[in-house]
Amino acid sequence: MNELTTYLLILILINQIAILFFFLRRERGKSPIGIGLVPSIGGKITREACENLGGTIRGNRCIVKTVEKDKECLVDLGRII
Repeated sequence: MNELTTYLLILILINQIAILFFFLRRERGKSPIGIGLVPSIGGKITREACENLGGTIRGNRCIVKTVEKDKECLVDLGRII
């Protein structure tokens, strides 16, 4: 009976380690920052339109920052006209 209990405890421990490994492996692949490119007409946007969307201008491009769940996403809307 004592050996059977030991084997069952070892089996449960291995099972818990496997579950923890797959959970951590899945979470490690997610990046806290996502970057997306959104095509616009001609790839350009006006400065006023960028400001109305709440974007900032970096390197003559309109960048809009959004937060989805626990991820921060930077979206490049295109060059400034």
